[in-house]
Amino acid sequence: MRGSAIGESNRRASHPTNAILNYAYAVLHSQVAIACASLGLDATAGILHARQPRRPAFVLDAMEPMRPVVDAQIVEFLSRHTFSRADFPIGRDGVCRLHPQLARATDQAATLPIEIVETEIRLFAGSMPAKDMHERP
Repeated sequence: MRGSAIGESNRRASHPTNAILNYAYAVLHSQVAIACASLGLDATAGILHARQPRRPAFVLDAMEPMRPVVDAQIVEFLSRHTFSRADFPIGRDGVCRLHPQLARATDQAATLPIEIVETEIRLFAGSMPAKDMHERP
């Protein structure tokens, strides 16, 4: 599991690579959430992640099989770029963030074709009981 020297969560990146991964996973999260909505799936009906208020457990579940693909794309992105200190502003809280231009480049590197996202979600959803996929809590 990824960690951070700042706090107990991996959401507060203390290293540039983790800042890029956090952003890439946010891109994936958005793609999966949109695809789930377009496929009519209940974003809260997860099986790997526990249901909690305001937590789209199914979106988080459906992301898991696609994380290695995004990881590989980010490794490729990292290998093709030379970064500068200005690419990673550090907030007063010590969190490493992405400069907006780097965020746009990361978005392009991390975005998966929608056909792949929808196919993976359909495959993943096929393992869930039908009542959990469509009924809202």
